[in-house]
This record gives sequence, structure tokens and C-alpha cells, in this order.
Amino acid sequence: MPFGDNAWMTDRRGMMKIVAAGGVAGLAGCAGNDGGGDGEDDDLGNTLVGPDGEPVTLKFVYRTGTETGKTTAQFMKQELGKIGIGVEFDSAPFNTLLDRYASNKPEGGEATFNGGDRDESVSAEPWDLLWGIGFNTYPMTPTSIAPFFIDERKTDRATINFYGYRPSGDRDVAAEIDELAQETDAQKRQAGFADLFGFISEDQPFGMIGFGDDIWGFRSDVKHTETGFNFGWDYQKWHFEGSASSPRGEYIHGETTDASTLNFVQISDEPSSLRVGLTMDGAYTVNSNMEVEPRWVEAINTEDKQTYEFKLRENLRWSDPYGQMTAEDWVYFITEVRQAEENWAGDTNRGDWFAGEEPIPVEQTGEFTFEVRLPEVDPDFPRKPIMWGAYCMPKELIEPYVEEQDGEGLNKDEEVRTLAYTGNLGPYKYESWERESRFRAVRNDDYYLREVEGYENAPLFERYAYQVFSEESTQLSALETGEITQAELPSEKADKFKDMNNVNVTLSPTPYISVLAYNQRANGWEPFREPEVRRAFAYAINKKAIAEQINRGYVTPAHTYQPEWSDWFDNSKVTRTGVGDSHSYARAKQLIDEALDDYEYVDQ
Repeated sequence: MPFGDNAWMTDRRGMMKIVAAGGVAGLAGCAGNDGGGDGEDDDLGNTLVGPDGEPVTLKFVYRTGTETGKTTAQFMKQELGKIGIGVEFDSAPFNTLLDRYASNKPEGGEATFNGGDRDESVSAEPWDLLWGIGFNTYPMTPTSIAPFFIDERKTDRATINFYGYRPSGDRDVAAEIDELAQETDAQKRQAGFADLFGFISEDQPFGMIGFGDDIWGFRSDVKHTETGFNFGWDYQKWHFEGSASSPRGEYIHGETTDASTLNFVQISDEPSSLRVGLTMDGAYTVNSNMEVEPRWVEAINTEDKQTYEFKLRENLRWSDPYGQMTAEDWVYFITEVRQAEENWAGDTNRGDWFAGEEPIPVEQTGEFTFEVRLPEVDPDFPRKPIMWGAYCMPKELIEPYVEEQDGEGLNKDEEVRTLAYTGNLGPYKYESWERESRFRAVRNDDYYLREVEGYENAPLFERYAYQVFSEESTQLSALETGEITQAELPSEKADKFKDMNNVNVTLSPTPYISVLAYNQRANGWEPFREPEVRRAFAYAINKKAIAEQINRGYVTPAHTYQPEWSDWFDNSKVTRTGVGDSHSYARAKQLIDEALDDYEYVDQ
């Protein structure tokens, strides 16, 4: 699917996204043009040495596939050199980045994005700094940020805390978010979130670099909706010029990263979710006006904003032999997989179906209806990452794996691996997947949504494919020549493509924040466990140069875990870093020197 719930998506599938802010501009002159950077005097030496007297050199891993990510990584290395810290690079494709560095596990355990205690659960290979992943800030439903900030030892809640962050001081972020989720007074809720995001800006769980628009290039004969919130929510109506009423041709979406899995239970990356999304619509989506749009769920009913009943369409069918989708499928899947006592299936967003440590009650109320009973009133619930875009599997398919608690078996199941159970539930059906090359789906002749006004002929492409390119330059050449239909553009290429007659360029707003992750686990640099050290890195890196010089103005510097246009951003609470006078090498070195007794600055 072009975008759907993946551009502004606030469900499980959109927690992390590939980012590669930066361009191929030369690095010379980027640093030091923003206030305090270059030219500051301090009484410290030019090299940071550790307890062994050796200069500090950190392992910096970045995502391959684009010049953009590499360029920004090189610029950050240049900035860290100004505070006496050396960098040695490693790089990997996105999925390898996730598997080798972001996934971690305790001895004898399963690898997840948060395997628990940071002294016992570490990644397969050591690292200190990681660049190339964006995190969803959920500006519409900010209580959804919990998995990124909760103490990593709370594995059921802090599911994406692969960096091993623990909130400093006595802040219990989990408790604060739970309280704010239940707060019905708008002013108190606003004040609470403003304070929380102020704390995050000061505590620096990871380096918060920037917010940018997605820049998309489309072949000029593609007709689609206007860009905006959740761009592509009605992608089933997109078509080639002249074929608004009948399907024609193959839509080819270019990418530089392949999917990692088609088992949606374990998906947290965008490429995987995009492919699954071709074959299943999910419960419902949200349109450009932030209103719920029915998909599998045709109605949501509530009288008290605490108990919500979901009504499924009656024309939904799994593939043979599973028959009709019913409420029984949903309740069984939620209670036996999502809320299983042990996370046997490796669900990457298991915490969504819990209130604290208790599972949220879910009950079948009819053949096609089930209700969810929240512990407290929550008017935002339909737009939270729980039912928006949610999937399930047929009870008959999943039951043997539930009984055996066999997550590995589920991953290997042929129907799961090829999405063969998806019936009429999406606009396309799985056709083939050549790893690191092409994923292809064919138009679903039985698509359930054709019974809905406006979708009578949907989808309007005979095939839909994701084509993976090993190099960004090759992908862009394919867009320029018309070999592919769509591709994301790096910021430094946007103006070039805007001048082409055969390509249309659109900007799509995104809530994803580009982050520089700090490894606070046992196989990372131990000083990252000190908030002053993390804050020092925020002062050292010139975010304004990254945004305006390297990114040509397509990125805005980030200071906390919300964009400045968010309703939850309060400038009076936020600590700004990396711009103006808050871009300061001297201040960064001072913070490090004061925080680390066993380290010192020397001249070398």
C-alpha cells in the first residue's frame, strides 16, 4: 500500500520507521555557523581519555542504502570530534541494523527490541551510537509513547526500549502516562504532558535530531489524494490517469529496504507492515480530517467512553478452510496471543492490551460484535494504537500454536509466511516474494470493500509491487526513467525532481523524529547511563546545520518528543539544544567533565 496507516500511523506497525536525514552536501562549513559552536574557549583539553588513559572512541552504526544517512553520520562524527570524542563507523542495511544491534536478549532468551535488564540483555554485537531509525511521537494520542520511555526492566510495557534507558531521578514515566491516559480534565492533561515532554527534553533518552516531511516522487500519471494527515488512507482509489473506473497496470513502489517478516505479530518496521497492508485493511483507519473511517469494523459504539463495542462487517472471509471472520476470532486472538501470560508469540506491542499489569477485558457480545472495557474513561481510545489498523488471525489457524505456546512454529507456518489466510480482507493477495528484490501482490477479485460506495472498482491497479534497490541512486534513476511508479526522495534531490515533467513531488507531514540512539546496555559506552553525558551530546551536535544546510530546509530541529506544532508542545517547559547558543562544544565538554570522575580531558 502506498501509505495508508503507515505515514501517520499510530498503531503497532508504525512505531519505528527508516530515516536518513541529510544530504550529499559537503561537510565543510556546516558546523559552527549557529551561535556558540566553533571559537569557544574552555580550559579543558582537546581529547577525552578514559580510566585506562586511552582516548575515547565510540562505535557508530548507521543504516546503509542512501548517501543521506552516511553524510549525516559523518557530520555527527565531525561534531563529536570537537568535544574530544573519536568515532569508528560500522554500517548495515535496515533489517540487519534491527537484528544485529537493536534486538537484544538475555542468555538463553528470545531476541526482542527489549529483552529486559540492561546488564543481562544485550544486542548480538556491541555498539555505542546508532543512526537511521525514526520513532513515532504520536502527537494525536501521546499516551502511546510509553514503549519508548518506560524503564527497560518492565518488558511488557517498554517494548521498544532497545537502548536500555531508565528515567533519571525518581520519575516513574509509566505511572505518569497511565495517570494522564485517565485524566478527563483537558487543562490538567495538557499541563501533565507539557511537564513530561519538558522532562524528556532534559533527560535526553536518545539524541532527538529533527522532524521532517516525507518527500515523495510519483510518476506523473498517478492520480492520488491530496497530501495531509494520514496521506494515502484511501489508497485503494488511487489510479493511473484514464483508469478511474477500471483496473490497469502494475504499481511499483521503490524502496532501499526489504521486509523482515510477514508475521504481523512481530512487525515494528515500516517495510514489513507495508507489504502485509496490501493484503489486509485492518479494523479501521483515520482520514485526513482525523475521523475514523470503517474498514473491517463498520461501527464503534460507546455510551460512556469507557466500554467500546466493535461491530464487524458480515462480508469478511478468511481463506479456506477458515470461513467467515467473526468476533470469536478477535476475542481469541486478543486474549490468547496479545494478552498471553507469557509473550510466546513475540508480540512487539503486547503492552497495548494491558492497563498497568492487568489485561484489558475483552468479551464477545454477538457473532460479529465484541466489546473492550477500559479501566477508566478514555475518549481517545479509538485513535490509539490498539484497534486502529489492528489485525487478527483465524482462531482455527492460531489455536495449535496457542496450545503449544509455539512462537517459532507460528513464524514458520506456511500460511503465515505467505499471507495465505487473508481471503477477501485486503485489496491485493500475496503472489510472490523474492528476498531483497521484489514483493508482488495481485488484485483481489473478491475484495470486501467493493460493496461500499466509492470503492466499487477498488483497487485500480492489477498488481502492486515493492521493488528493493541496493542503492538509492539506482532507485532514483528508475523513477526518473519511469521504471517504477513511486519512491521517497532525499532532501537534496527534491528540487531536481520538482523540475521534471514526468515526476510529481509531494510533501507529506510526518510525526517521526529522527534519533541518535545511545546504547545504555552493558555492551555500550557506560557513561551514556548518565543524563548529563546524553545532554552533552545534544549540545555538541548542530541540529540547525543538519536541518538547514544538509537537509535544505526540509527538516526542523527537534528538542523533545513532540513536534512544535503539536498541541502538547509547551515552549516554556522545553530545554532547547543544538541550536543558537545551545549549540556549544564548551558546554558539552563541561557537562562530560563534571559527570565523569574517571575520565579527563587532555591535550593530544
